[in-house]
Amino acid sequence: MKKAIRIISIILFSVGVSILLYDPISSAIYKHNIDNAIIEFEKIRKNIPDDAEQEYTYIPNNKPTENTNFRANNSSETVKIDLDKLYIDSVNYNKNLINNQNNLLVDSNSYTSSALNLRDYGIYNNMYGYITIQKIDLKLPIYLGANDTTMSFGAAHLNYTSLPIGGESNNTVLAGHTGYWGKTFFDNIKYLNIGDNIQITNYWDTLSYKVIDKKQLKPEETQSIYIRDNKDILTLLTCISNGKERYYIICERCK
Repeated sequence: MKKAIRIISIILFSVGVSILLYDPISSAIYKHNIDNAIIEFEKIRKNIPDDAEQEYTYIPNNKPTENTNFRANNSSETVKIDLDKLYIDSVNYNKNLINNQNNLLVDSNSYTSSALNLRDYGIYNNMYGYITIQKIDLKLPIYLGANDTTMSFGAAHLNYTSLPIGGESNNTVLAGHTGYWGKTFFDNIKYLNIGDNIQITNYWDTLSYKVIDKKQLKPEETQSIYIRDNKDILTLLTCISNGKERYYIICERCK
């Protein structure tokens, strides 16, 4: 009997230690993956000439792909990156939204697919850029399509909202989790205040925005995700109150 109690005690102790260690270990892995994703992004961004395609050796590292599955092939491969075409298509995508957004955003499922298939441009990890908020020590990759996979790895761009390249009559909407165990996504955006700075880095530029409004709305109150005429807007949103409400940070381009 004493032996059984001792075994049970050891098991319970081991379980307790595992629970205590899970959060810091998970957090360390989370930060490592984010850092690697941004390093890879900057490598592509800085090594491709502005006026030409360039071959780039891509090494898969288990980041979300355009169809939300992981790449099965772990060997490196050479791909061609075409940022010129990606930029032109991104501009055209945003222009099309100005007159058609209301028809395209029909329900919550509209957000989940990718605005563009980045594989068509030689980008296989579905990463379009990253967001930086120094005040809350936040830096996250931006993936296209707000679905379970992309939101498990960073900030997710809602399809049929403006791609994050800036410009008049744009509203880029990024969603992030709150309360995700071991990962700090948008948990701390509630601490942002009017005037705080947020930066978006894409393949061509770094855009600066300032917070102009904060809102707490019901899921059906979606007015904040729509384009505003002649405004360059960035909107961050996260679920709160166990999904019963949405918290919004509204920002406007400052340069």
